[in-house]
Amino acid sequence: MGKAVKILQKIMNTKRYWLIPLWVLFLAAAIFIFLAGHGTLLPAIYMSF
Repeated sequence: MGKAVKILQKIMNTKRYWLIPLWVLFLAAAIFIFLAGHGTLLPAIYMSF
């Protein structure tokens, strides 16, 4: 979590706010790949609804 905070601070300091949606998409893709690789994707989808 600390690395994510450092990245967000760097984005805020350099005023590159357009990078935030890209990081959110990257994070969502990483979570999806992690869950799909371990076979826990469907239970995670069921729990979210």
